[in-house]
Amino acid sequence: DSAGWAVLMIQTLKDEKAPAYWNERARRTLESALTLAPVTRHAKNIVLFLGDGMGISTVSAARIYKGQLEGGPGEDSRLAMETFPYVALAKTYNVDRQVPDSAGTGTAYLCGVKANAKTLGVSAAAVYGKCNTTWGNEVHSILHRAKQSGKSVGIVTTTRVQHASPGASYAHVVNREWYSDADLPKEAIRQGCKDIAYQLVHNTDINVILGGGRMYMTPRKTPDPEYPTDPKQSGTRKDGLDLVERWLSAKEGARYVWNKEGLDAVDENSTDYLLGLFEPKDMKYELNRDASTDPSIVEMTEKAIRILRRNPRGFFLFVEDELPPGAGPVPPAGRERRDPPPPPAQPLPPAVRSAGGGRSAARRGRVTSHPVIRIANFLIAENPTPLPLPRLFSEAPPPPTPSPLPRLLSPTLAH
Repeated sequence: DSAGWAVLMIQTLKDEKAPAYWNERARRTLESALTLAPVTRHAKNIVLFLGDGMGISTVSAARIYKGQLEGGPGEDSRLAMETFPYVALAKTYNVDRQVPDSAGTGTAYLCGVKANAKTLGVSAAAVYGKCNTTWGNEVHSILHRAKQSGKSVGIVTTTRVQHASPGASYAHVVNREWYSDADLPKEAIRQGCKDIAYQLVHNTDINVILGGGRMYMTPRKTPDPEYPTDPKQSGTRKDGLDLVERWLSAKEGARYVWNKEGLDAVDENSTDYLLGLFEPKDMKYELNRDASTDPSIVEMTEKAIRILRRNPRGFFLFVEDELPPGAGPVPPAGRERRDPPPPPAQPLPPAVRSAGGGRSAARRGRVTSHPVIRIANFLIAENPTPLPLPRLFSEAPPPPTPSPLPRLLSPTLAH
């Protein structure tokens, strides 16, 4: 209640004024670091989570909001990923741009090679939009290499499965927007380039594919199963190919689903391949999702893991939750950190209400139980004794004492 919230808030602020509070936190942090031991075993399973568009400012806002929902000031809260024993920041840029896009960065973190903006699965020697610069400049992803090593592989995304981030795991294309052959220029078609949807079906043999992107898989004017009367949601392919049927016919033990009911009905013990396309383009935002028809990223991830884990050699799974620029959730404005709590009569926003169940309570659950946290809990339940994370950097002697930094401005200019 509001009284308990106020007591917790006041106590936290009081504790922060004492040096012993900070010294004790520092001691616990150091003790935790000293207990870490290097990992010498190889990982059997790999799950790579990507919050596309989730920069430092978004993470900071989420951390503060989470802490305030729990009744604290917010800044001292910790997200699930911030409790990992090894955490690092990476510099993000494209070879040709300081501010990168999802295609070039997708190629970087999935293929290990920095690339030009708007290109997928090719090195920076490939030129954006120039089809004939594709060949000879292809680079292969960790998903592709995992499949070659005998592991099962999968993709889960809230975007279209042909989008830049998932596309970098299987496609080699010099324009990230070549979703179907209808998006290819005539010159690219003449030169033999293939669209991303075509490569999804014909390149790496992927066991589980879950996300949006139905319209790029079927011939033009093919009615969408969910929106059959809306021509804007119909198929777009000009080559007449039904890539869903082609994918099904090429796989044994394969299933195709397009809604939550179909996904729930899939028997993971008898399904070797699963293709789930739940929207014509990108999937809906979590707060706009119809829980009766659209699966959540958590539900898709759990289904993928249950299928992929049957491989005794392990699996690789790429999971992406898309957050386009400018679309980040903004907590309700008003209270700064040191303000007193709002009076009991003031109603809280729907995302914060906890009483009564229903839609508002479900929303609160989705905020306080972030998909990554819920998925992590699922993985822990399935593997009660997980391997510790490997050490990212080898031990090295301490660096020499650095020399003084050079003066950046002359004495005259400095004044």
